[in-house]
Amino acid sequence: MTFTYEERKRMLDNVPVLAVDGAVFKEDRILLIRRNTEPYKGYWALPGGFLDKGETLQDGCKREVKEETGVSISIKDTIGIYDDPKRDPRGHIITVAFLAEARTFKIIADPKEIMDAAFFDLIPSNIVPSAKSMIQDALKLRKQSL
Repeated sequence: MTFTYEERKRMLDNVPVLAVDGAVFKEDRILLIRRNTEPYKGYWALPGGFLDKGETLQDGCKREVKEETGVSISIKDTIGIYDDPKRDPRGHIITVAFLAEARTFKIIADPKEIMDAAFFDLIPSNIVPSAKSMIQDALKLRKQSL
């Protein structure tokens, strides 16, 4: 379900909302999306989004990554829960981030939500601030599991 920026803002003014993000790796490269919506339009971020009613966290992460990038994933671990009420300018969004491996590698970016998607060796400078900390945590977790 796609909401306008204003609709999301109204939703988030009332209660915290649950979201999921995927730190998806293909070998040593991480999958990032370039946002096509506010906030942070034009910035790179992890693929993810809001959890749907009746959906598990892992299923929501798999769905969001697939919808935004066309990439199927296998969840490996939970990176963490990011719940700082000031983390997202839209409102209080609680994000559960997952460490995942790409099962398919052909990227098909959804132009409604994102400008581009690609696997990166290095984190670009124009990245959403909260995504940067999630990626750093994912890299630490990934290093521990190797």
